Amino acid sequence: MSGIIKLTAEDYHSVFNKSETTKLLLAVDAPSYTILDVNCAYLNATNSTRETLVGNSVFGAFPANPTDEESKNIERTIYSFEEAIRTKKAHTMFNYRYDIPVRGTSEFEERYWTTTNTPVLDESGNVKFLIHSPTNVTEIFKLAEREKQAMEALITQRKQLYSIFMQAPVGIGIFLGADYIIDLVNPPMEKIYGCLFTEIKGMPVFDALPSVRGLGFKELLDNVRLTGNPYYGNCVSIPFVRNGILENVYVDFVYEPFRNDDGFVVGVIAVATDITEKIEGQLKQEASEAQFKFMAESMPQQVWTADANGGLDYVNERTQSYFGKNAAAIIGAGWQEFIHPDDLQGCLSKWVKALETKELYQVEFRLRRHDGQYRWYLARALPFKIDDTVVKWLGTNTDIEEHKKLEQQKDEFISIASHELKTPLTSLKAYLQLMERGVNNTDFNGKFVSNSLQQLKRLEKLIADLLDVSKISAGKMTYNIGRFDMKDLVDEVTQSVQLSNNTHQLKIRSNPTAVLDGDRYRLEQVLTNFLNNAIKYSPGAREVIIHSAIQDDDVVVSVRDFGIGIEKDNLAKLFERFYRVDNTAMKYEGLGLGLYVSAEILTRHNGSFWIESELGKGSTFYFKLPLNAGII
Repeated sequence: MSGIIKLTAEDYHSVFNKSETTKLLLAVDAPSYTILDVNCAYLNATNSTRETLVGNSVFGAFPANPTDEESKNIERTIYSFEEAIRTKKAHTMFNYRYDIPVRGTSEFEERYWTTTNTPVLDESGNVKFLIHSPTNVTEIFKLAEREKQAMEALITQRKQLYSIFMQAPVGIGIFLGADYIIDLVNPPMEKIYGCLFTEIKGMPVFDALPSVRGLGFKELLDNVRLTGNPYYGNCVSIPFVRNGILENVYVDFVYEPFRNDDGFVVGVIAVATDITEKIEGQLKQEASEAQFKFMAESMPQQVWTADANGGLDYVNERTQSYFGKNAAAIIGAGWQEFIHPDDLQGCLSKWVKALETKELYQVEFRLRRHDGQYRWYLARALPFKIDDTVVKWLGTNTDIEEHKKLEQQKDEFISIASHELKTPLTSLKAYLQLMERGVNNTDFNGKFVSNSLQQLKRLEKLIADLLDVSKISAGKMTYNIGRFDMKDLVDEVTQSVQLSNNTHQLKIRSNPTAVLDGDRYRLEQVLTNFLNNAIKYSPGAREVIIHSAIQDDDVVVSVRDFGIGIEKDNLAKLFERFYRVDNTAMKYEGLGLGLYVSAEILTRHNGSFWIESELGKGSTFYFKLPLNAGII
């Protein structure tokens, strides 16, 4: 055919060698696949020479490569050759690693290739040659790997961020675009909203939460999204429908711009903390405080509170009016400024003890009024506890000035009456003693006189108790201090009481020598009272046990009966003036003064006293005195 241009061998070699595409011309003499020709581009790409390649097997022409074991390049290449020959179509191997030698060294340079094996057919359609054409894709491959790693890192980062968001203790929500499509809501935010993330995912936030539409939150979100400036909301009341009920939920929240990887703001991230319980608690506390103040201002007493450590922190208006100072001045000065100096130390001691024991504080003291006059007050304070921890003390001061005056008048009357009674009583006693000498004790008159003397002795005891009470109230109780042995006192008092009693056996179980300083007569008075009480309040029993012992530097004396016993609630009251254990004057005789006087005597001897009792099984009365101390 005319017009057809035929390529010469020189033309072929010129085109083959000047091609920028790397090419090897291979024979199809498997398994050698001998290299028939190689172009310049291939030599440059592989750092090889024509002499080392042409005429050699393609698998033997290149030095051993350290990546072969990893990449299996020989197996992949043989497979590609066979596929090209079988299908008579080009076959490509993508992105495999085959490092090339660095000339003049034993080292290799990392390379990644994409290679096409193209079959060249003869006139009969049989594969005559293979054109092996590798392309260096190292940079492209590494770039793709970096992108892949970056993407994987980004995915990992997003997973970690998602995990952090979902486990965060605060509510987090992510809203995308101008419609604020819900992209993420974590469990705490679900609780705030009152709905599950799965229920609202992909919805515009104001469609998902219609109760907040039109309240200004969209404008806030728009401003954050468009300006990139965050917004902070503190203690904001927001209506949410939770469990089918519209509730006002108090939250602290912040709207932050949500940016994509390029730094562009694509939405808003909301972080919120539900503070409803805290606010409601504060509101309740404020209401409670307001109610307390209302009650405190309405009460006729001085009302005050102190913190857990005893520091005064509130006084009502009545207190301020009494002292003529405002609350701040009174709280700053404390009670010490207003308490009578003679009462101050006792008040402070009892207050310290109440703080330590977390028990009732009660004391009587005189408070100076704004005009300088002192009035008597009864102070009482109770600890308010939460889980046995004191958080507040609530106290009142009640004016007892008139009560103290009446008490003083009563004490003066008792003192005068007792003294006045002693004179006729002494005369009557003398007359009866004279009559006793002149009568026969066995006849009617003798028994009458003897019984009269016994009743007279009881009357003397009552008058003596009344005189002691009046002396205690006036601070005029006298004591005669001397050294004596408690052993002798216990023996003598027990014997004396036994002689005047024929219903009980008084048994001393232990009574060691115990020498101390004190008023023997007054301490005899204490033990006599304990023994007489034991006999009186155990009418159905037949014995009373006396026990004395040395414990460290103290002597402890106890009197045990097997009588009616005492209820627990009454134990603390027994040493009060005029208190009787049964409160039934017709059943047992006495004015209830003996233990009150005994308590005063023991206290002045720096001693202590207590009772152990079980109802129906009897009581044990104890007193303890130091061996090395006298009167205080």
